[in-house]
Amino acid sequence: MFEIKTLNISDLHERQQEKGKKPKKKNTENQEKQIEGSFDFSDFYLMYAEFADDFLNLPFADIINKYNGKYYNMERSLLQDVPDDTAYIDIPSNYTEIKRYWYQTENAITHNKCSNIRKIKDGQQRRKKLYVNAIIRRLIFNEITFDNLLYNLVFELYYYMINDGNQITKYDLYEICKRAFNADLSLPKFQKYIIGNKEKEYIVNPSYCESHNISKKQAVKIADKQRNYNIIGEYYDLNLTDKENVEQMKSYGIKVSIATLKRWKVENGLSNKRDKVSYQMYILEEEKRNIYDCYDTFGTDKETEIMHYYEKGCTYRQIAEILGISKSKVYRTIKKTAENNQTNTIEIEIVPKNNAANDIETKINALKNTYNDDLYFDVYRTVKERLNTETNLDLLRCWMVALLTIMQAHDKGRFSAIVRDLETDICDITDMERWQYLKDVPYIVK
Repeated sequence: MFEIKTLNISDLHERQQEKGKKPKKKNTENQEKQIEGSFDFSDFYLMYAEFADDFLNLPFADIINKYNGKYYNMERSLLQDVPDDTAYIDIPSNYTEIKRYWYQTENAITHNKCSNIRKIKDGQQRRKKLYVNAIIRRLIFNEITFDNLLYNLVFELYYYMINDGNQITKYDLYEICKRAFNADLSLPKFQKYIIGNKEKEYIVNPSYCESHNISKKQAVKIADKQRNYNIIGEYYDLNLTDKENVEQMKSYGIKVSIATLKRWKVENGLSNKRDKVSYQMYILEEEKRNIYDCYDTFGTDKETEIMHYYEKGCTYRQIAEILGISKSKVYRTIKKTAENNQTNTIEIEIVPKNNAANDIETKINALKNTYNDDLYFDVYRTVKERLNTETNLDLLRCWMVALLTIMQAHDKGRFSAIVRDLETDICDITDMERWQYLKDVPYIVK
């Protein structure tokens, strides 16, 4: 049986003298400083008896195989979990990893290229690299235990180094592990190993590539677009123009062109229409849909659901996407609801504010008595021009309702076209309060 004993400075001298080397004074002082009052082998054996015994008696390959399920080989910081439909994974600011170097070879028969790990040889500072790798593993997971860290060094030596020439012994591994385990990670010389996201801000999500059957190279452009669009959505301000938004994002260190911003707006249903004022609510409802089915919120009453989203400012397209129904059904439901809520008679009893308003009402009254196409469309164009300027919204609303009623009574064929035209103009209203007051006008005339 291998005799367990504490490794001290005299053992170090004896082993170095056996190899024909004189102990270096500087290294001796460092070794003594590390060993005094720290983790000696007897403590290691008492705490991890089985692993310590196997570490002393088994070959490296057998140690790796036996403890493969118990210990985790840490080579990089863990990244956040993302859905399979997200093409990228953001790299955190405290990210670190052990760098590997690869070279390519070509198969003589198939001529296929394959990557091979470039192992570290004798004379390439293997012991220093083992120490640095142990430090990095502690930076990856500061709560790592001593036995797990030692297992990681066994793994590192066996798979990533060529242990010939001046061989690295188990004693060497133990000493390297002990030094790294007792090192102060807050020192600047160790903090420099934290890579962070300076070199690259994200990596391609392997699950996305697998689910979409594409290569990582093909997924890079998709990942770039997704990430840029998500950043734009986070910082986009509804109250600013495109140019102002770009300038504001630039002040936050985000580089976005006006062309990219406009493409993002188009793909997210944003324009100068009422989508602009409903975007935040739409995003909120989309998030809700990802968490639970909206049927659980409102039951099976589709009309209630449709009107709920409509009152929140969502467009037909947005409501259709959220509820999984057609836009035509949304339109019919909103129109039917508006018809049920309207009164049977429409009276214009509001006193005009000025001569122009008085002129419009005079012409509308004339149309009610004797219909004329030229007069009708002259009044209709005038009313449309006042959609964004008329201060008396009650009066403006009555004008539009009266014109729609007149057209429906005289030409039902053109009535639908007039409704669609008026709906489009109302959608272009940028004043949220004005739009809310006029949005149901195209649907309240039977």
